[in-house]
Amino acid sequence: MHHIARAMGRRRARHYVAIGAAIAFACVLLLAFVVPLLTVLLVPAAFCGAVMGALYGRFAGIEPLPLPEVVIATDPKTLVGADNPSRHQHGVILSN
Repeated sequence: MHHIARAMGRRRARHYVAIGAAIAFACVLLLAFVVPLLTVLLVPAAFCGAVMGALYGRFAGIEPLPLPEVVIATDPKTLVGADNPSRHQHGVILSN
């Protein structure tokens, strides 16, 4: 669900709800071809998928945009120490 939402550029909770419902519905629909009795579970599965999508979108801690490669700092006192791992991942530019 996460990769589908990101590939489509969707980041809102309602998008995760819709994608979760569609995925659960599609999975039960495919299983219904094997076991026709499962067709009664189409709507409950879509509901459970929607709840799953809502919970994932709420608690996953998804960042709307990636972190920048270069950080522009205006106060040298607010920077982390030179041995901090984040210093190895991002460039720092001091600006006045």
